[in-house]
Amino acid sequence: MKKHWSHILVLSLLYIPLDFENKWIETSIPFQGSPDFKYEKKSKEMFIETDDDVGGYALILKPDERSKGSKTSVSWKWKVTQFPTAIPSPPLKKENDDYALRIGVLIDNGQKELKLPSAVKKKLQKHQARVSHYIFYAALPASSLKEKRCATSAYSEQGLICHLPVTDKWSEARFFPLEDLEQWIKKPSKGAKIIGFWVFADTDNSESKSKAWLKDLKLESQSK
Repeated sequence: MKKHWSHILVLSLLYIPLDFENKWIETSIPFQGSPDFKYEKKSKEMFIETDDDVGGYALILKPDERSKGSKTSVSWKWKVTQFPTAIPSPPLKKENDDYALRIGVLIDNGQKELKLPSAVKKKLQKHQARVSHYIFYAALPASSLKEKRCATSAYSEQGLICHLPVTDKWSEARFFPLEDLEQWIKKPSKGAKIIGFWVFADTDNSESKSKAWLKDLKLESQSK
């Protein structure tokens, strides 16, 4: 019997370690306080707390871990028990840009290189990687919106911020960043690849506080 392999999908699943002391790069902002990131080894959960702070951590994937194709998904579980006092809404502005937690996806589609903090830039060069765009999936109170909405970042036309409704109960999120890149920034996803992650929190504009949790960050790709 002749075998037909065209319908066989190969799934690749990569769990992203949330122990920020290993492999991740701190991306603090000069002259600003940094959020507290506390990793619980037993539960494998990350607790993020801010108090008029801004900052995060970035992870550059190894070349053989970087995923191509629009069907590459990123998923995680999160909850927020305290949100910043200000609630951002489109059009996004720099003075109203506070989030208890953002899950950033770093993308390269071969176009204009994105300006990044020097620590991240050096790590990219070390791993022979570059970034052309980023997408931040940002937590907002579920009372302020019912479904995902996206808008261009106030800091760069190469960046996208997607607001998602989050509560104080654990919930799972799963999205296809390369599809979002094409839909919202109108940039082709063909040939684009996910090269890293950027976990970030900030309450410096509103001078307020926040508390959030994160776990089970995963990258999944499929190919025939």
